[in-house]
Amino acid sequence: IAGGRYFFSGSLTYEYTSRFFNPIDRFRYIEFDRDWSLSNEDLSVSEEDNILNFDIEVKKDQNNLLKYKMVRRKRGQMADGFQHQFLLAKSLGKFQFRSDLYKMNSDQLGNRSDWLRWTLDTYYQSKWLVPGYRYQVDRNEISVTSNDSIVGSAMHYAAHNFYLRSSDSAKTRFMVDLTLREDQLPQQGKIVPEDKSRTFRLGLGTDIGANQRLDLLFTYRKLQNLRTVDVTQDEENITTRLDWQGNFLDRHIIGELNYQAGNSRELKRDFVFIQVPTGEGTHTWRDENDDGIQDLNEFYLALNPDERNYAKIFLPTDEYVLAFGNTLNFRLNLEMPRHWRNNPGIKGLLGRFSSQTSLNIQRKLTDDNINQRFSPFAKNIEDEDLIASKEQFRSTWFFNRSNAKFGFDFGVLKLKNKQLLMDGFEARDMSENHLNIRYSPQKAFMMRLFSARKTKQLTSDFLESRNYTIREQALSPEIAWQPTNHFRISSKYSMADRKNIFTEGDGESAKVRAFSLDLRHSKVQRSTLNANITFTKIDFRGQVNTAVGYELLQALQPGNNILWSANWQFKIAAGLQLQVQYDGR
Repeated sequence: IAGGRYFFSGSLTYEYTSRFFNPIDRFRYIEFDRDWSLSNEDLSVSEEDNILNFDIEVKKDQNNLLKYKMVRRKRGQMADGFQHQFLLAKSLGKFQFRSDLYKMNSDQLGNRSDWLRWTLDTYYQSKWLVPGYRYQVDRNEISVTSNDSIVGSAMHYAAHNFYLRSSDSAKTRFMVDLTLREDQLPQQGKIVPEDKSRTFRLGLGTDIGANQRLDLLFTYRKLQNLRTVDVTQDEENITTRLDWQGNFLDRHIIGELNYQAGNSRELKRDFVFIQVPTGEGTHTWRDENDDGIQDLNEFYLALNPDERNYAKIFLPTDEYVLAFGNTLNFRLNLEMPRHWRNNPGIKGLLGRFSSQTSLNIQRKLTDDNINQRFSPFAKNIEDEDLIASKEQFRSTWFFNRSNAKFGFDFGVLKLKNKQLLMDGFEARDMSENHLNIRYSPQKAFMMRLFSARKTKQLTSDFLESRNYTIREQALSPEIAWQPTNHFRISSKYSMADRKNIFTEGDGESAKVRAFSLDLRHSKVQRSTLNANITFTKIDFRGQVNTAVGYELLQALQPGNNILWSANWQFKIAAGLQLQVQYDGR
C-alpha cells in the first residue's frame, strides 16, 4: 500500500471451550477475564465459552500504524458482549501522535458492564528536549439492567499529564511532569466524585564514568477528599528516591544502593488468628492455661506442617497516624581476580576469597526530627515515636567457593523487626554467626562441619508471657556418599544447647542431640525421590506448654523423638507433574 511503504494484515479466529474443559494452568494473559468484568467466582461456574476475534492492521513502523480489533464473546449468562480496540500512531516530522482506545459492553446475569479506556499521547521530539501531553481515561460501570442503577466499578478516573524530558541520547537525563487526576466511585446507584489529586515529579539521572549510574526522583502529591459521607482527611505526601549502581576493578567489586524517604498516613493495625485447613496456615495454638479460650499469647509460628492450622490476619482500625518513613537497600559483591589463584604467597591466598553483603532497613516513625526522619541509621528512637522497623544485615565470606575439594564460608546474620499494634509493641530480634567447612577426600565422598551461635529474642509490652531471649550453640558434622549423579546418601549428627537468658525468665534450657539419615535418588527429567529419618533426644528443663518451651523444643517433646519424611516428584508429561509428600513424627 502507498508504494510499498505500508503493509496490510488481518485475521479472523474462532475459539470454542467446552464446559467440561478444566485447564491445569493459565493459558491467557492475566487481565483477560478482568477486561470482561469477570471475577474468580464468576469463572467457577462451568459454561461453554465462544470467542470470535477479528482484526485488521495497516502498518509502516511502530510510529505509523492503524489497527482495529473486535472480540465477540458468549460465555453462558456471565459474559455476552463485544470488545472494540483502536490503535492509531502517526509521526508528522518531529511531532508524534498516539491514541489507544478500548471499549467493552457485556450483559452479565441481570447486570451490564460498560468499560471505556482511552490514552492519548502527543509529544515533540527535538534534539535536546521532548515536551508532551498525555490524557488518560479509565471508566468502568456495572449497572442493573432493569433500572440503570450503578452497583460497581473496577476503575473510574480521568487524568491529564503534562511532561518535559530530555532526549534518549542525552548523557544527563531529566524529567519533570505534572498530573491532575480525578477519581470517582459508585454510591447509591450513581457515580459520584471520590477524590482529586495533583502529582508533581522531578527526575534526574546521569552516568558517572563508564561504570556508574545515579538516578534521583522527587515526588510531591496532594490529595483532596471529595466524599461528603467520609471523614477521611486530605493527604499531602513527599517522596524522594535515590538509586546508584556501580562496578569497579573490572567488575570484581559490584555495588547497588537504593534509598527512599517520604511521609504517609498509616492505619494502626490489630490482628486475629483464623482457623484454616491443616497445612495451609502459619501458626499453631497451644492452650497454655487449659481454659479452652484462644488467647493471643497462645499462638506460635508453627514448625511442623501438621500444626499449621491458623492464619494470622491483620485488621485495619479506624485510627490514623502521620508517619515518616525511610528505606535503605545496599548490596556489595566482592571477588578477587581469578588469575591471582595461580600466584604463590599471599596473593594466591587472597585470590580464593569472595564475599556477598546486603543491608536492608525499613522504618516508619512519627518523630518529625530531620535526623530521625531521613536517616536510616538514627539511634535512640523513642518507643512512642516508632510505628514499624525492619532491619536485616547479612554478610558471607567464601574461601574456595568453586573448588570441589575443599572450601569454607563464614557468615553473619542480624534481623530486627518491631511493629506497633493496637495494644502495644511486638519486637523480634535474631543474630547468628556460622562457620561451614567442607572437604572431599575422594570424588564420591564429602565431609562437612557446621557450627553456629544464635540469639533469638521476642519482646512484647502487652503479651509479657511471650518475652524470652534464647541463646543457642550448635555443632553438626555430616558425611555424604554420592557414587553417581543419580544417588546420594548422607548422615548427620547434630548437637545444640539452648538456654533462655531473659532476666525475668526461669532459666529454661534444652540440650538437643539428633542423628539423621538422608537419601536422594533421581532420574534426569523424570523423577526425584527424597527421604529422611531423624532420631532426636532432648534433655529439657522448664514448662513445655509455653512460648519459650515451644521455641526451645522446636515443636518436639522432651525425651526421644522420631521424625520421618518422603517426597516423590514424577514427570508424567510436558507441563504435567505428580508430587507426593509424606511427613510423620
